[in-house]
Amino acid sequence: MDEERAIWGHSYYHPNSAIAQQIFTLHPKPKPLYTVTVTAACVTCVPEGFSPYETERRTLQYGFRDIIGCDCLKGKDDTDTCAYLVIYAYPHRKKLTSRKTSRRRETVTLTFDHKGTYAENQAAANAWRVMIKALLEGIHLRNISGESCVLVGEGGGSL
Repeated sequence: MDEERAIWGHSYYHPNSAIAQQIFTLHPKPKPLYTVTVTAACVTCVPEGFSPYETERRTLQYGFRDIIGCDCLKGKDDTDTCAYLVIYAYPHRKKLTSRKTSRRRETVTLTFDHKGTYAENQAAANAWRVMIKALLEGIHLRNISGESCVLVGEGGGSL
């Protein structure tokens, strides 16, 4: 199967189709909740419970051209069952007084706390890490069901 025509679910692959979507808090703040969506083009974090203007203003979006990597981390406290996925990006931002853009490092830390144990949260965070790293390497994600995803390689086979 041709990479550009990889099938996601029952429809043809499209770069703006959601590959994964879940609700997270962004560390270190416990609120607000963010709906985090991963597509083939970007990672988008949309806050919940705000007016349309505030939602647009607080929305974070990082294209895969700006993301340089991600990593899974454990909390400092041994009793902490949360796992953390840190996404590192250098997005273009317009300077206030000119038309030029600059890049400055930004990090987004997703808190995985949906499961009862650290091992389960770490496994979920690691699945998202693998998914993001695959998209950074240009591997098309074809399907995601639950917490597992099928990666489509050059020849169309699963990785």
